[in-house]
Amino acid sequence: MGRVLTKNNRDNFLSLFTGLLAIILPSLAAGMWIAASTAHAGGLPEAEWEVVGEFFPTGRITIPMSGGRALLTSTSGPCLSNPEEFCESRIAYLYEPATGLRRVADAPAPLERHFGAALDDDRVLVGGGGPFGPDGNLRISDKCFIYDAKSDSWSEAARMPKGTFEIYTNIAASLNDEDGRVIVTGGSTEEDVISFEDLVILASRNVFIFNPNGNTRYPDGTELLGHWEEGEKMPAKMPATRGFATHVPGAFTRKSFPLPEEKRGIEVGRATHHTVVLSDGKVLLIGGRWTQPAAYYGIVEVDMYDPVTNQWTRLSNMPAFPDDADAGYAGRAFPGVSLLENDEVLIFGGLANRLEEGGKNGQVNFINKGPRVPRSSAMVLNPRTNEWRRVGDMNFPRSGPLAAQWPYKNGLFGLAIGGSMLNSFPAPSEVYDSSTETWFLLQTEPETPTKEDTIRMGTGLTDGTVLTWSIPLDGIEMRLVKRLHPAGLQGE
Repeated sequence: MGRVLTKNNRDNFLSLFTGLLAIILPSLAAGMWIAASTAHAGGLPEAEWEVVGEFFPTGRITIPMSGGRALLTSTSGPCLSNPEEFCESRIAYLYEPATGLRRVADAPAPLERHFGAALDDDRVLVGGGGPFGPDGNLRISDKCFIYDAKSDSWSEAARMPKGTFEIYTNIAASLNDEDGRVIVTGGSTEEDVISFEDLVILASRNVFIFNPNGNTRYPDGTELLGHWEEGEKMPAKMPATRGFATHVPGAFTRKSFPLPEEKRGIEVGRATHHTVVLSDGKVLLIGGRWTQPAAYYGIVEVDMYDPVTNQWTRLSNMPAFPDDADAGYAGRAFPGVSLLENDEVLIFGGLANRLEEGGKNGQVNFINKGPRVPRSSAMVLNPRTNEWRRVGDMNFPRSGPLAAQWPYKNGLFGLAIGGSMLNSFPAPSEVYDSSTETWFLLQTEPETPTKEDTIRMGTGLTDGTVLTWSIPLDGIEMRLVKRLHPAGLQGE
């Protein structure tokens, strides 16, 4: 049975968006930041926007599928089968280029703080999470489900080795191998919870791999589709792991919390990180932090996992750019990450803020240091040579953009859709041209987001277009769902 967060503290988790806004959308300067743009006609001059529908955008996990489709999960509202019943975080939508956005069968259980990835052309795996039950409590889930777009139906899949949730990002990715496997890294499990009451939760070192072939049989005779394997954990002395000797940082305060005796010196992994699957199946973990939720961020180390050999490799740390508001610290929170051609990885924007241990008279506190302003610099990692290089700066600084690439898996161009500038104003969308290593502004999108809805959601689609929408601060207003055509409507 899962651990339970008492109803008295439900508001703490419901206020996570507020905490996130304090991080992604910093209000550190009065007035709108203005950049002297160097953009000119170039990049993707034929790019066009298209409005494809509207819905209540409360879900965070969007999963690209074959044929330019996408599954949008974790929306709430009246149930499809019984409108008198309220489906908490169970509503799903399917986007198809030919028909647009339509509601599909409701998920069998709430999907919140979960993960998701495509298994094959028509099936998607979703699972884990920490959904609120009907009693208002929070439980960490090990349940997984498969959505089949052909039959518009859900079925239960093999349960995870350990229930896992992630607050802000999708920690699952398709390995794109013959078996259709999905990898899930980091996040948090029941073992990583130090205090539900104070939201002190460590990031795990776990690596779980789902294989949709075969079945898993349980002691009660139940058989569920697929099976899970446990990969080598993020190694204790590798990057992206950190030991806490006696205390752990709090969620949004400088206050530290003592670790239980059995947890002291524990090595932790990542949460809120980016997962990039390279063409050879190796997996990069970029950024993130050691606990969640938290007011600090920006792990500088990069890990690479080989699912064939089940081994980790340490790559070079992200470089610092002191001339771009990082105070000499290379960590980036909520950057954009795009996979370019030749398996090079473009990383841009984000915030710089590091965590330092301090305190007086034997007390332990954790101090956040760094400017915490959106950045405009960009860099490229070549994982084959393990080398970084700085490329041209964006025209506008931003944190929390939607990142994509075009073409889909061999990106000649990187895309930065929206994101937040200073004082929470939305940043204009830009395109990175890898041939010149410079940025150009994209055409203005329809119904440009305002300061009230600068959290950008969506995904790059497998046909090279981008599906996107914004989340308003109140979370209850209808929002347009838009599709960016990098080559233009006539060029597809």
